[in-house]
Amino acid sequence: MSKLALWAFGVSCVACTSKTNEAVGETQEALGGEYRQTLSASRFDLGRVIGTSATDGVVRTIGTKGTFSVVSSTGYVAASWNADYPDCALAPRDNESQTVSYFRDAGLPSEQEGTIATHSGDASNTTVIGRQVAGVPVLDSFAYASMECSGASSNEGVYWPYIPDSVVADAVSLSRLSETSQYLVKLPVGVGPGRVVIRHAAGPSQSFWVYAAYEVADAAGPRDFGQDGAEIVSP
Repeated sequence: MSKLALWAFGVSCVACTSKTNEAVGETQEALGGEYRQTLSASRFDLGRVIGTSATDGVVRTIGTKGTFSVVSSTGYVAASWNADYPDCALAPRDNESQTVSYFRDAGLPSEQEGTIATHSGDASNTTVIGRQVAGVPVLDSFAYASMECSGASSNEGVYWPYIPDSVVADAVSLSRLSETSQYLVKLPVGVGPGRVVIRHAAGPSQSFWVYAAYEVADAAGPRDFGQDGAEIVSP
C-alpha cells in the first residue's frame, strides 16, 4: 500500500457533524461533505407503506409500489419500483433537468456536481449525477433518478459519502505532482498516461475506505498509484 492516505472509519463516524432538516436530506458542511438521501426528502413513489424491515445493516421501507433501502453504516440509498405502473416517463432532456433540480432541492451540494449523463431505457430514462471535489473526480459517488410526469421518481439511488480534508489535500497535491516528469518516472515501465481521482468503498459495503490516486487504464482494469509511485490495492 502506498503511503498516500487511506482513510477508514467505523459506523459511528459516518454521520458526524451532519445537519438534519425534515424538508431535505442530511448534508455535511465541508469541502468533501457528505449528502445522505432520506425518505422524507425523497420523491420516490412507494405507494402505500405496508411495512419496514432491518436486516444485515439495511433498513427497508416497503410500499405497494416499491422499496426504499438504506445501508445504515454508509448512507447508501437504493429505491425502485417492484413493477411498471401506469404513469409516463420524461424525455431524456426533461429527466435530466428535473433530476438535477430534484437533488439540489433535496440538499445535494451543487458545488460537488461532476459529469451529468442520461441513459435511455425501454420504459424510462435515468440521469446520473457524478461527483468531483476540488476538481478531482470522485468515481464511486453518484446520485441518480428516473423521473415520472407526476414529479415522482420510479427509481433512484444516492451514495455521496464524506471525503476527508486530508484525502482532498492528497488529491490536489497529486494533481500537481502528476504533471511532472519526476513523478511519471516513478511509475512502472509501460504504464500509460492517467488522471488523478478519488476512490472509495462501494455503497453496499458495511465499512468504508477512501484514497486519492493517479489512475491509469489497463487491459485488466484500472490501476491506482500513490504519490510515491507505488501501486495501491483497494481493500
